[in-house]
Amino acid sequence: MKRLPVIAIAAVVLAALVTSCGVAKDDTAATVNGHRISMAEVSKLAKTTFAAQRADSAGTGLVSSPKGTTGAATQRFALSLLVQVQIYEDGISKRKGSISAADRDSAEEQLTKAETDNGTKFEPVVRDFFSRYIAAQEALGRLLGSADIESAATPDKVAAYFDEHRDEFVKICLDGFAVAPGNEAAAQAAVDRGDAVPTILADAALGAQPLSQDGSETCVLSSQVTNPDLAKAIVSGPIGSWSTSTVAAQTGGSSYVVFVRSNSRDQLTADDPDVSAQITKALQDAATQASQEKVSSEAGAIFGAADVDLNSQFGTWDPKSDTLVVAPATPKASATATTTTTPAFTGQ
Repeated sequence: MKRLPVIAIAAVVLAALVTSCGVAKDDTAATVNGHRISMAEVSKLAKTTFAAQRADSAGTGLVSSPKGTTGAATQRFALSLLVQVQIYEDGISKRKGSISAADRDSAEEQLTKAETDNGTKFEPVVRDFFSRYIAAQEALGRLLGSADIESAATPDKVAAYFDEHRDEFVKICLDGFAVAPGNEAAAQAAVDRGDAVPTILADAALGAQPLSQDGSETCVLSSQVTNPDLAKAIVSGPIGSWSTSTVAAQTGGSSYVVFVRSNSRDQLTADDPDVSAQITKALQDAATQASQEKVSSEAGAIFGAADVDLNSQFGTWDPKSDTLVVAPATPKASATATTTTTPAFTGQ
């Protein structure tokens, strides 16, 4: 079945490319392409533990907006989510697509899996939002042609990939250990004497560290040896003879001297189950990445074309802001008293 890869739920608020202006009716939080988002919808989502935790993690907590404005960080966060999902749904409709039952079922499956994996339950209103959002993403991916995992890694494509990357599939079995600079002469003397690796590792004065977990022979693919100096010793060094290579520590600090002895090098074939599985994964990952990039590009176009009118009492829509809905400045007192039917929010 063709489907869009699972979208990380925690990342749904990161992408938005819209502009906004104007003032809606007092009971309207925003209009998106003519679709109304009510104050009640915003309030309901804003009162969830999810909204409170996200606002708190963003450093805004539950502090209310400036006096004279509507809502708090939680309301602005909730409004930003509702605007975004409406933009996606409208974009799909404008492209003559629709959100199918299969899209909604996929969203429910992903949410249920997330709940099972995390051992928690989404609040109903939060689950409703994520269900809409993920279903819209599924529909958009389907409209654009989701990654076809099956056809991405046919036997012919696997064979072609192997032919192009044959040198990466050489199985090398080797012995080895590493010592600190200054101990390489003593280590060289040990290998010249024919000391076995376990004997070398047991010499406290050398302080040698094994390349494998227990110091025994280990086998790697040539593609797994990414350090150029180490690759020269492992991939190109003489079979059955010790070679050395000085390697810099990956996380800073001193370098170390690696002693390796390649015992065998065998060219694998595309029929090898491990090789076939590795190539299949590489091809499918590439297809998935291409699909995601295509969806991301189209999502940008959808957001860029959206017509969003935000109730000015909530602030302004700013896609460059981390919060997306930016609180307005404290308004100046009017010389003329007025009344309003705008619901009073208390930052819940």
